[in-house]
Amino acid sequence: MLNTTFRQLVVPEVPAVKKFILRRQSRRQFRPWTLKKLLAKFPQLESFIWEPSRLHWGNYHPLPHGKQSWSRTKGYETYGEGAAAVLSPFSWRLIEFVSSFGTGLPPKLKDLLIFEDCNVAFAYGAGRPYPPDHICLMADPGVAAALARGSFGLTRLHVPYMIDAWDFFKAYQKGCAWQRLESISLTSALLAPYSSNDKISELLCTASEVALSMPKLQSFAL
Repeated sequence: MLNTTFRQLVVPEVPAVKKFILRRQSRRQFRPWTLKKLLAKFPQLESFIWEPSRLHWGNYHPLPHGKQSWSRTKGYETYGEGAAAVLSPFSWRLIEFVSSFGTGLPPKLKDLLIFEDCNVAFAYGAGRPYPPDHICLMADPGVAAALARGSFGLTRLHVPYMIDAWDFFKAYQKGCAWQRLESISLTSALLAPYSSNDKISELLCTASEVALSMPKLQSFAL
């Protein structure tokens, strides 16, 4: 895990960088506050692609025996003894990170793509304490809300898996608009065979309402 505050290291600005990619194959993961300081050194940055791993660095919270919990991979399910819910690592720092859009990040940033790797089998093989059938992947509504509030200046926004589209839509405030947004893709646990038709209909209706606040929208993947 790379964690630096740049207090002792002088890092010059690099205006030549317009696209920055952190692949999931990276041996090191960056903490959100480190990323924020690093990206600030790329004043001409237009595109940022980040592929963090939740299962390797995530926060594991044991679930009480018999607790019913929502998982985007399994729906509502009653978990037995030894199960755990996994939230995105450093959720509160992620909220701070995405809330800084327009203030702490490069002003020319147009494209944000965050793909969260959630391969439960890989995580277990890498030594994490819970087997795949004991894992409940849970999205943090706070991250979705912060992303909804901080993405108004973007042209492309693609955040599958890390957040739930329902949380993103519910955080929308009428009167606000994504004036530049042309493409967006999100995922939701509600779009599954075990979900009720009413829930799915409500999600789609809410999505269409939010889309009206994106006047330049060309592509909406859900």
